[in-house]
Order: sequence, then structure tokens, then C-alpha cells
Amino acid sequence: KGAEPGMEELYFGTITANATCEVEAEIPDTYDLTVEDIIFTIDEDFEVNGVMTVEDGGTLTFAGGADLIIDGELDIPANDAVTINSAVNITGTGTFDVNAGAQVTQNGDFDIACDMTVGQNCDMLYSNGSQLTVSGDLDVTGALGNETTFTESVVDAGWSGIRFIAGGGNNSDVAFANITQSTGNGVMIDGTYVDRFSNCNVSNNDVHGFFIIDNIDDETDIEFCTINNNTSNGLLLWKDVGGNLKMVEINNCTVHSNGETGLAVDKHPFKSLFSSYQFHPLYGISINGSTSQSYSSWDIVDNNSTNAAVTNAGIHLFDGFLMMTGDWVRNNLDRGMSLFGTSYVSMAPNNGDFNCIRDNGWAG
Repeated sequence: KGAEPGMEELYFGTITANATCEVEAEIPDTYDLTVEDIIFTIDEDFEVNGVMTVEDGGTLTFAGGADLIIDGELDIPANDAVTINSAVNITGTGTFDVNAGAQVTQNGDFDIACDMTVGQNCDMLYSNGSQLTVSGDLDVTGALGNETTFTESVVDAGWSGIRFIAGGGNNSDVAFANITQSTGNGVMIDGTYVDRFSNCNVSNNDVHGFFIIDNIDDETDIEFCTINNNTSNGLLLWKDVGGNLKMVEINNCTVHSNGETGLAVDKHPFKSLFSSYQFHPLYGISINGSTSQSYSSWDIVDNNSTNAAVTNAGIHLFDGFLMMTGDWVRNNLDRGMSLFGTSYVSMAPNNGDFNCIRDNGWAG
């Protein structure tokens, strides 16, 4: 309030513990704004055209449903810890950058309709049932040994995972991220597609690791990921309203020890390559409903159907279709494969690689 013409920077530094600064005026295009070690309350839509930096100890609070509009840049410096203390919608044509080693604690739903980049070795912490909803793009640039983690802020804080919705994720690249401890799905892709997940660990979530509904318009690639110890399925691919459904490609992934099935598919196109599905009580792979675009190539499906109380198999089809090339289906406690209803399987060799179904407990 009361900024004089010609000022190019506003700085709110340390005042006193738990001090609050309330902004009621626009920041002109040329202004940079720095928030450090105070609670900064915004009670109406707030537009950032320059650079807004939230430094160590800074807290943003959005009162009365205020939105943050970023047409410039919102920046969290490397290794700083900040808090966003309420639900917020972030829109605009600019970028939200969380730099390497930073920690962001989010208390409330976090809706991103701009471009958000999260560097390596960051902690993105959520609580109070909050969810990260992406209708813009999310890039995570973790690295081996310096993975970035999306999880709850404290034990049993109850966050709800990452959800990509219509119009979001199309240019997103999520690499070397741990996505864990959600009370819902780890990742939900709902009526859109995400360019790529690579080298991610999606584990210990209370429903599915990945829940993909109507992957439309282009392919979603999931590669070199570990998907394990989720309460329901490792991956669930689901056709709902349909539309221009495109392939979900699962490449070189390790899917194991989930509570029901490794890969569950309901009338949705998919391709699984060089992946393993192991140690599931029901099925390694389950396909319900027919689509001519179901492929499994050079996959390993073994040590599934571990729940002896029910009839199950390494691979299960109900009115389903599957083209197999070079798969190993072995060491499953019950059947290697089970086909019910009007199901079709094509087993094709490729360059001398044949499917191998062996050493299953009850029947091939």
C-alpha cells in the first residue's frame, strides 16, 4: 500500500515472530516482491507480473478464496522452507519454480493452472486432505540419489495425491519423484494425458498407485518406475466416458506387492514392455472387457495369485483380448493364465522369443 512511483522492489523482511502483513493493493508490472520469515496474507485475487520470491520461513495465506495469478514468476529459493497455509488456485501464464532442496508445506488443496517446476531433492508436503491438482503442467527434475518427494507433512496428515485433470499434464515430465502415503491414489490422470513419468517410486498409497481414467488425445508413458505396496492395484486403467482414447505405455517398470492386482485394465488400451508384475494376491495382470489394443511384450508375470482362498492367476482375462510376445508367466500359486467369457489371446514369437508359461501351481 502506498508504494511510490519509481520504486522497483518491495521487501518484507523479518518483523516479529508470527507477524502478519496484509496486502490490499496491486503490485505493478515492474515490481519484484520478496517475502521472508513472516506470514503474508492475501485477501483478494493477487497478480504477480514481476518476480515474487518467498524465502526461508515465509508463509503465504490466501483468505476468502483469493487466487494467485502468476504472469511473471513465483520463486522458492534453493534449500529454503516455506508454507502455504490455505487452499489456493494458482493461474496465469507465468511459472512457479521450486528450486533444488526446497521444502514447501501445503495446508489445503493446491490447484495449479500454470507451469510448475520442482527441482531435485525437494520435499513437497501436504496435509488436511489436500490434493495437488494440475490443469497446467508439472515438471519434476529429480535425480538419482536426489529424488524429490511428494508426501504427507506429518504421519497421518491425510493428503490425497496428485491429480491431472482435463487440459493439464500434456507437457509434463515427472522424473525421479517419490509419491507416497496418500490416503487416496498416488497419481490420478483424469480425462487427459501426461507426457512422461520416469524413474519414479509410487508406493504405500491407500488406494491405487496410478489410477488412469480416459487417457485421451495422446499417449501417457510410464517408464523405469517402481510401483509397490499400494493398498489396491499398482495401476488401474479405466474407460469411463471414452472419447479419443490413447495408449498408456508401461515400459521397464517393476510392479510388486500391491494389495490386489499389479496391472488392472477395464476396456482401456495399453502396452506393457519389459516390465515385471510380482507378488500380488489376485493377479499380475487383469483385463476386463475387450479392446484390440492390449499388448504385453517381454514381461515377467510371476509369484502372483498368492491368496490361496480364491481362484486367481498370473494373467486373467474376462471378455478380454491380449497379444503376448516373449512373456514369462511362471511360479504363480494358482493358474498361469485364466480366460473367462469371450476372451482372446494371441501368443506371437518375435525374433525367436517365445512366450513361456511354466511352473505354475495348478495349471498353465
